[in-house]
Amino acid sequence: MDEAVPEFARCFAVETANECVRSGCAIYSIFRTKDANGHAIDCERLLLPLGRASAEQIVASLQLVSVRGEFRRNLVLNEFETQIEVVLAGKIKKTLPAIEP
Repeated sequence: MDEAVPEFARCFAVETANECVRSGCAIYSIFRTKDANGHAIDCERLLLPLGRASAEQIVASLQLVSVRGEFRRNLVLNEFETQIEVVLAGKIKKTLPAIEP
């Protein structure tokens, strides 16, 4: 994670990854920043635990979203570093039994 997650987000990223492994549940988060014009830019993050009996790996999906549809991916990280708000952080509990091989 040291190579993939910027320093400003590392604590939250590690804590949610640990919860994903510990609980075996998917973890969904939304982070928000604003561009120079005050328009919201969200980063939606989904962590999925993979493994037979326990979380042996985690797959992370990140998606940048803006209702205005106007941002440059190569510049948006700077916006998140200077101003970030956690809008939602939640656990998606399992509801179906595991499929037996």
